[in-house]
This record gives sequence, C-alpha cells and structure tokens, in this order.
Amino acid sequence: MRTAARHLTAILLLAASGCASTIVLDQSWIEVRSKNFSIYTTLAERDARALLEDLELFRATLLVVTKLHATKPRVPNEIYAFQSTNDYAPFRPMRYAAGHFVPTLRSNLMAFATDLGIQGRAVLYHEYTHFLVHNEGRRPYPLWSDNDLGAFYAQAWLLVHYLVLGQAGNVAQHLDRYLERVGRGVAVEQAFHDAFGIDVDDLDDRLQEYARKIPSFGLPRRDLAQGLEISVRSVSLDEIATRLGWFAFIMGKVALAQGYFERASAANPNNARASAGLAEIYRVHERWGEAEAAYRRSLELAPDDWQNELEFAEYYAFRAQRDEADREANLAQSRERLARVIERAPEIPEGHAELGITYLIGDQPPEPGIEPLERAARLLPSHPWIEYPLAQLHYRAGHRARAIELLRRVVYQPHGDSNRDAVRLLEQLEHEANAPSDARN
Repeated sequence: MRTAARHLTAILLLAASGCASTIVLDQSWIEVRSKNFSIYTTLAERDARALLEDLELFRATLLVVTKLHATKPRVPNEIYAFQSTNDYAPFRPMRYAAGHFVPTLRSNLMAFATDLGIQGRAVLYHEYTHFLVHNEGRRPYPLWSDNDLGAFYAQAWLLVHYLVLGQAGNVAQHLDRYLERVGRGVAVEQAFHDAFGIDVDDLDDRLQEYARKIPSFGLPRRDLAQGLEISVRSVSLDEIATRLGWFAFIMGKVALAQGYFERASAANPNNARASAGLAEIYRVHERWGEAEAAYRRSLELAPDDWQNELEFAEYYAFRAQRDEADREANLAQSRERLARVIERAPEIPEGHAELGITYLIGDQPPEPGIEPLERAARLLPSHPWIEYPLAQLHYRAGHRARAIELLRRVVYQPHGDSNRDAVRLLEQLEHEANAPSDARN
C-alpha cells in the first residue's frame, strides 16, 4: 500500500512538474551577464539590464561600506529572475518566500519573483552580503534568534548604519576587535566598549537621536555604468530547461527536476548536462544501471565537461557509502574521476572538497583527505559543506584546536538551524580541551 501511494504521489508530482515546465519554458529567455553576475530571465532586455545594474551597484556600495576591497569571485553567481510569482512558485523553498539564495560548492544560485518589487531582491541582497563578508576572512558571528528575528533585523540595521556612517569609522576592524574579545570570554558590554569606544548603556539614546537624522549614502549610478560591461544573449529551450532542472534538483525537488531534464532531452537529445541530470534522477531512485548509462552518455556527448565528470565521481562516492562490499573499487573510481575534475577546474572548490570527503567513508585514513579540503576552504572560506567534514578529519587525526576552530564557524552561522552533529562534536572537544590534563589521560 505504501509503495502504491508513493508511486501515485510521484505520478502526480511529475504531472504537476510537467505543467510548470510548459508554462515557464514557453516564454523567451535571455541571459544578461556582467563580471560578477549572470541573470537568466524572461524580462525584457531593458528591464534585465536595469536589474543587473542594480545588483552591481549594490555590490559596489557594499564593498565601500564594509571596506572589503580585495574580494575574489570565489564561485559564479547565477540568478533566475522570474517574471511572475506563479513562475517562481515551484522553486520556492517555502510558501510565501519572495526569493532565496543557495550557496553551493560550484556556484551561488539565486531566484526571486520580480513582480513582488523589492521583496525578492532584498532577500538576494541580504544573503549575498552574508556570503561576501563571511568569505573574505571575517570572524564567525553569533547565531541569531528566530523568535526575535524581525525586531533583530530592524535594530541591527540601525546599529550597523550608525556604526558605519554615523561614527565614520572602519566598522569591520572594530567588529573584529569586538568578536575577538568576546571569544576570549570578555563580557559583551566591556568588549563593545573596548572595540567601539561606546558604553552599551548609552546606545539607546544615541540610536534614537541618530534615527531622527539618518544620513543617506550611495554611489552615483552614472559612475558605475562607465565601467560596467553587459552582454546579452538568447537562451535556447533545452539550455534553460536543463538549468532550471539542475536548480530544482539542488533544491531537493526531484520530480520537478525530472520534468525539466526530460523536456530538455526531448528538445535536444545531445544535451550532455540534461543526460547527467537524468542520471542523477536515476541515482536518487537507485536505478543503478540506468544511472551509469546516462552518466556515460553525458561524457560521450561532452568528454571535456568537468561537471559531468564530477557528477559521475560523486555517484561512485555515493555507492561507496552505501555498499561496503564494493567500497574500495567505488572509492578508487571516484578519486580517479575527481583527479580529472581538479585538473580541468582547479579553482572550483567542489572537486577538492569531494576528494577530501571520500576519506570520511568507512575506515579511511584521515590525513590524505585534509589537504584537498583545506584547499577547498582556501578557495571558498566559511562554507559548512567544507568546514564540517574538514573538522571531522582533523578530529580523527588528533588536531583538536583546528577542529574546534572549524566547528565554531559551522555552528555559529548568521541565522538558521545549526548542524546538530557539529554542535555535539564541538561541545565534546571544548569539554575535553577545558578538562584538567589528568582527566584527559
């Protein structure tokens, strides 16, 4: 009965995803690209260009305000700007979301509905700010409380605005000093005074006065436009179907992704990324023979595409995790393919990270996995998908201090749910570190 119910649910989901695909794909898609962003959209070219300019202007302003002048691209920023809420709805991570940001190890994926005005873009701006600040060497910030999140956003905005513009100081340097003191156990009130030269008791009066005369800050749009190069191209049906399929798959919307991949393959049987996408669908459903055939087909169609090679490598790591009998053979296949991925795309963190993670599967020595994961961490700092497995390997290798450092970054995310396994391991290591030496022996 449960199996029949699951099959019926899958059929209904596939039907729904097919309808959603048809609605979205029957429109004309374009890509507008700049140095820092690539937007896929059905908007008119003029509106798409304006949106891209807004994003670049926001980024330029952010760099000035935060003093982050030496930022690196890290990974590409890929944005899906849906013209209507209905088009965006199948991709939403939750009901009523206006937009969302998915940081992966090979790209940042963002999506929002343009008919919701500033709401969708505000989500992108907010999450992109987190990404940019955290990946430029900033210290981890304390976890935010979901219960008071609305009030916290409003109060934090005013406080940061005051510290950045009202004080005319380098807030990033002062904030680092504050976090360093808090990390050493200094009371937060004293740490704040030491860092910013302000008594916490005086903040309410200062902020109330500041709110009455908040100064504006901006960069002239004409100055940005002088150095901004934008390219525009039409996007074929099979390409956008494939891209949307991968976006849906990464969001965990497997049935929706399958509908897009099948539509892409029907439009262009030689689309290698669509074939790799279908292989991933087969893997999820444990249809191993069909999955391997589709992975091999993707490599036949595009033998030099590192993404197809990476998907196949991750498939073998997945099989190694599930199948103890053939574990060594599957790990060897995975690592061989990951070596080719790293050779072709050395600046993409995912290949290095996945190679390191293979040493967490079964009874593997931890040391060979540390170097590739450390390399991934240098390419993309402050990402829990890198830092948590790296912490686990350092823990296994007996490197307690480095493991604690990494786990703190994983646990103290800006907001959202903590990794419970990381929390438990951090508590254990901190307890061991604080225990008397004779108790540890």
